[in-house]
Amino acid sequence: MSGTAVNYNIKIEGQTIPVPPEIGSSDEQIRATLSLYFEGIKNSKIERTVQANGDILVDVCKLAGTKGVR
Repeated sequence: MSGTAVNYNIKIEGQTIPVPPEIGSSDEQIRATLSLYFEGIKNSKIERTVQANGDILVDVCKLAGTKGVR
């Protein structure tokens, strides 16, 4: 696969969002970028899967927080 750019797609809340490799390859960048649009992204689980075509699917699963717990 040399010479071919890898595409990153983030899947969150039923949406798939294409992002540049600078964002998709870093958990910190994903959280920083998406925190502007998705509440609770800071406490999320991030998993990457290489697709058959070589693209990378980044699955972001928001975890339950401790809101209201004392």
